[in-house]
Amino acid sequence: MARPLRITYEGAWYHVMNRGLAKSPIFLNDRHRKIFIDLLSEVHQRYQAEIHAYCLMGNHYHLLIRTPLGNISRIMRYIDGVYTQRFNQLVGRDGPLLRGRYKAVLVEADRYFLRLTRYIHLNPVESKITKNPESYEWSSCKYFFNEKPPAWLNTEFTLGYFSVKNHRKNYQEYLSLGNDEEIINFYLNEKILPILGSGAFSEKICDEHLKGEHKINEIPDHKIYLASVKNKQYLNIICAAVVKHFNIGLDEVLRVKKGAINMPRLIAIYLACHEGGSSLLLSDTGKFFGGVSASAVSKACARVAGYMIRYPAIVGDISEIKKQIQDMSNVRT
Repeated sequence: MARPLRITYEGAWYHVMNRGLAKSPIFLNDRHRKIFIDLLSEVHQRYQAEIHAYCLMGNHYHLLIRTPLGNISRIMRYIDGVYTQRFNQLVGRDGPLLRGRYKAVLVEADRYFLRLTRYIHLNPVESKITKNPESYEWSSCKYFFNEKPPAWLNTEFTLGYFSVKNHRKNYQEYLSLGNDEEIINFYLNEKILPILGSGAFSEKICDEHLKGEHKINEIPDHKIYLASVKNKQYLNIICAAVVKHFNIGLDEVLRVKKGAINMPRLIAIYLACHEGGSSLLLSDTGKFFGGVSASAVSKACARVAGYMIRYPAIVGDISEIKKQIQDMSNVRT
């Protein structure tokens, strides 16, 4: 298995996940869950890990961690390794328990922290285990309401987002809103990217913490991230070329219009699919152009191909736009 991308620095925030080998259960009873929770206390003491949220499900777990010492690898090696040892001793087995290396998503806390606590605490609700997240025994959610939190669990940072007078009630209302679409879409991806953050945050992280790292381009997660950044840049170039060629506003290209043929938009989508390279998925193109489905993107491309046969002028438009794209790409590289 190729090693996942690890971006580490002091004060970094992570959403950490792992699941059982072949999706097998990793918690067979409450004793096992208690062992895992005790490990959270241990890494808080040993490695100064800040635990801000957790949820233990049947075959996987979620953690929201801040690392003041920039030591996520040591923290997780301890949690996963020691838990596997203690679990195996109890059930009389040996060998790996977890599917392999944990997944640690580096988080832009200012933008996503609160939404991630909600995502983690709503896991039992989304899995239809309970209707009330605070009633689930094996997550940190209950400590944000009535129960006194253990010393190693930081609830103050989360509740600090709300007014002091009604912060617990306000957080409960916040949970009741459910997960937002951006978070849902991020975690629905078959291959979750290693950074959850704005474009500016991601570029800053790459500039400050990835350049010069040994053989960084051999890490698949990093290839996926770089491809996503490159693809977004290329889509912006395509739109800029279309806007220039047709002398229209960018909103004309990005906005979905029903009941009318928007040829500049169709051509932009067509070029994205045919010029964007193998790393640019139909779903990525659809998200960029207003959240349309992959099938809608495919149909748009087919429509343009048909128009090119019937209307030769469109072939000329596309040829000229391609030249502008090439010129713009050369300028930016």
